[in-house]
Amino acid sequence: MSYLKRFLPLLPESVHLTIITAPIEELDQPENVRFIFQEKVRQTYTVIDNQIVWYGNVNPLSYNRTESSVLRLINASLAGKLLNEAIGNPTLFDKA
Repeated sequence: MSYLKRFLPLLPESVHLTIITAPIEELDQPENVRFIFQEKVRQTYTVIDNQIVWYGNVNPLSYNRTESSVLRLINASLAGKLLNEAIGNPTLFDKA
């Protein structure tokens, strides 16, 4: 996950990120990043600001093949349903 190790230090503290992924090696986890590890990741998608969904066979945490494809949708309802299915919560990050 060298891509992720390079990306996380660049993330501003004001940005809150939730990453649902298969178990990965040990990382220094910033306070504004939450990892949820699942043994079997069935779908690949990225949700931004609880409303933008990037959905497809592109892995946003690593390098991709040239034949990969992705669809961008702006739909808060779809984002909430995907997050609720994945983590049981229709919002990306609790700012509690």
